[in-house]
Amino acid sequence: MKIYKKCSSTIFLASLLTLTGTASAANSLKIFDGFIAFKSLQSMKIEKALAEIAEVNSSRLTTGDYNNICVAHAINREFSEALEACSKAEDLAKTTRGFPKTGLRDIKSNLAIVTEKIKSSALANTSI
Repeated sequence: MKIYKKCSSTIFLASLLTLTGTASAANSLKIFDGFIAFKSLQSMKIEKALAEIAEVNSSRLTTGDYNNICVAHAINREFSEALEACSKAEDLAKTTRGFPKTGLRDIKSNLAIVTEKIKSSALANTSI
């Protein structure tokens, strides 16, 4: 069983920030060390991360895996897939006994960022 490490990394996303045109610390996604695609995401090799995700048996995915999948899809502007993965991560974190509160906080932060990007892109599409 994988253990959530207190070490999570923050990724500042230029590709996501271009949607709003502003940069701030609030627009950062957290990835979890020791889970799917961590090194690829850390080095911003998104295509490689998505390929790693596609190769994994979905029945073996854990909370940390779903979190990193969320981040990969968010970076790739696949917000509905990101939202689904973040939601699964949050649900699993809430039901996993002993899951660290800091990890759940990171997942909720990622979920909030993805939700905001979905709202922003919907507003942009309606104003056209």
